[in-house]
Amino acid sequence: ADLLRSSARTLPSSLRCRVAQALILLINRQMVDIGETLALFMELQTLGDRNLRQLAFSHIIHSIKRMNQKHKNEA
Repeated sequence: ADLLRSSARTLPSSLRCRVAQALILLINRQMVDIGETLALFMELQTLGDRNLRQLAFSHIIHSIKRMNQKHKNEA
């Protein structure tokens, strides 16, 4: 996560995507907290990399859905 925060703009596109995918795997295995990385994935949306933008967007949507699955709709 720190690598993506500090030098995401200077890394090659394929390496950025692979690092983001590895970070998502760590999140799915609950080794990294989702809340800490959502801000990072929002920042990655601003980069011009289309593949990374799609990956970050889908991860954000799935994470929010997963966090809200346990809550009941009382309305």
